[in-house]
Amino acid sequence: MSGLRPSTSGCYSNQADVEWKEYIPEGMSVNAVFKDAGYQVMGIGKIFHVPGPDIAYASEWDDYPKNTKRYGGGAARMEGFLEPMTLDLKDEDLNDWHYADYCIEQLNNKCRRSARRRACHRV
Repeated sequence: MSGLRPSTSGCYSNQADVEWKEYIPEGMSVNAVFKDAGYQVMGIGKIFHVPGPDIAYASEWDDYPKNTKRYGGGAARMEGFLEPMTLDLKDEDLNDWHYADYCIEQLNNKCRRSARRRACHRV
């Protein structure tokens, strides 16, 4: 999200145990540049390698809700293999559906508030 090469930033890892903020100063991310230019900057889900807003600078976002659920360990439970299976779930049961729904809601709210309503398209 900084646009910097690892050789420039010094950060060669995207793992949770490496603090991204140690290498990338506040205000250097792409979202910070957009926010400084007057755009409303929102995020949800896994934008960085680690899901959730804790890895990012709060000042660089207008809104970035915390994740409510954490999943993991699927491959480890199956000793590296996953069995093919069909999920007996509705779209609404999946986190990605809620992320997309949140984004659509935010875009529609922005369009309603915008004085340039014709420039916005309802999703």
